[in-house]
Parts: sequence; structure tokens; C-alpha cells
Amino acid sequence: MTEERPTAAQRAQELLARLADSPLGAGLRDENQRRRAVFDLLATSDTPVVRELGHELGAGNIGVRASSDVPAYREVLDSGLRRLAALDLDAVTTRIEQAMAAVPPSVQPSEPPPQPPVDDDEEFQRPIMRDYRN
Repeated sequence: MTEERPTAAQRAQELLARLADSPLGAGLRDENQRRRAVFDLLATSDTPVVRELGHELGAGNIGVRASSDVPAYREVLDSGLRRLAALDLDAVTTRIEQAMAAVPPSVQPSEPPPQPPVDDDEEFQRPIMRDYRN
């Protein structure tokens, strides 16, 4: 009898379980650290609107939920969701497995200092879009 190859979803679940037990997984379980990583990633984007969104979220000037109320941000978020839906889970899982296999187990990520939690429900107090006119 031949052994069945795990489905992409099963491989992803196994990968997440292995990741959860790693030093990186410990950091991902920390909501503040996870949010900070996402906001920092957005803030370094090549796309100006994404970069601005990352800065605004990171500074606490806007909450994640409220960001969809800004048309330019909503357009960027919708585009990202469409790209996420089109991802090939099997290919992504393979790339992550390869990357994890290449990292020696002794490598420990440095942990940034804890950040205060972001209140998604708090209304922002100033306009979000910057005035780009001179």
C-alpha cells in the first residue's frame, strides 16, 4: 500500500505546530510583538500608502478596524486580501519548511522590548491622510 502525501492544509497545520514550539513561535504568540512586526513590515513597504498605513498603525493614530474607513487604506487592504486568497498554500508551506530547515536550532531570535497594546476601538483624533501638497 502506498503512503498518501499529506494535503497542503495538513502540511500547513504540521508546520504551524512545529513553529509554535520554536523561539519564533513564542514571539508570534505575543500579540504586541506580532502586531509590532506587522506594522513595521507595512512601514517599510515600497508603496507610499502601505508605508503610511504602517506608520499610522504603529504610532497608534488609527486602529486596525478603523483603517478600513479610510478609502485609500481600504483599497490597499482589499488588494492584499485578494492576493492572500490567491496564494498557493502548498508552495508557501514548502518555502517555509525549507527556510526552517536551513536555520540551526541554536539560533535564538532577539526579543524586542514589550510594546503597549493597541486599542482597535479607540477613535483617532486627527486626520490620517497626510497633505502631500507643497
